[in-house]
Amino acid sequence: MKKDSVDGVIKFHQELIPAGPLEIRAIAELEVWRMLLYQEELIGVYPTGIGYGNVSRRCREGGFIVTGSQTGGRALMDGRHYSRVIMYDPADDRLIAKGPIEASSESPTHWALYRASPDINFVFHSHSQVMWDYCRRFDIPMTREDVKCGTPEMAEEVQRLYGDTRVRDTGIFGMGGHRDGMMTFGRTSFETGRRMMKYFFQARLARRIDSLRKAS
Repeated sequence: MKKDSVDGVIKFHQELIPAGPLEIRAIAELEVWRMLLYQEELIGVYPTGIGYGNVSRRCREGGFIVTGSQTGGRALMDGRHYSRVIMYDPADDRLIAKGPIEASSESPTHWALYRASPDINFVFHSHSQVMWDYCRRFDIPMTREDVKCGTPEMAEEVQRLYGDTRVRDTGIFGMGGHRDGMMTFGRTSFETGRRMMKYFFQARLARRIDSLRKAS
């Protein structure tokens, strides 16, 4: 299935192999972090009904497990709301997933990060206006503004960013052509989540300080 080129919806050709819900043990660690990000509104749904934010983890058997498409508005999820991405071919812009639900629209970006390094085991994608606005203040690399999310071009851009910038050391970058879009990655879920929350609270603090200075 391929959908409109709107942020938050699937742009690539996705073939879903129907399967039952994923086992709890396969998603438990992801779901804990997804709930924390949801509580901070780093994952959620816009008034337009478009969901945002997703999390994934590498699978030992290959591919990765990722939250399903348009699940951002759910406070609590289970195995019915995750799928395993088996492969993605950027040349054909085609993705194959197995599970009860279509994989997230941001799956090509997750794929690019897992392909960039075998040391990456978790990838989190959130939306945060304050983090995005303060990327340059904190010297956080960003993808090019002309590159859209969920596309082969974004997958290529992420791999370029990983090789040419500080991204491999900081584990975080902003998405220049995807307003408010932020990505973190790491060896563990804790490392990946900590990076997201660290910059989130730093950006909020910086915004508060700037606001007080303007008011004084």
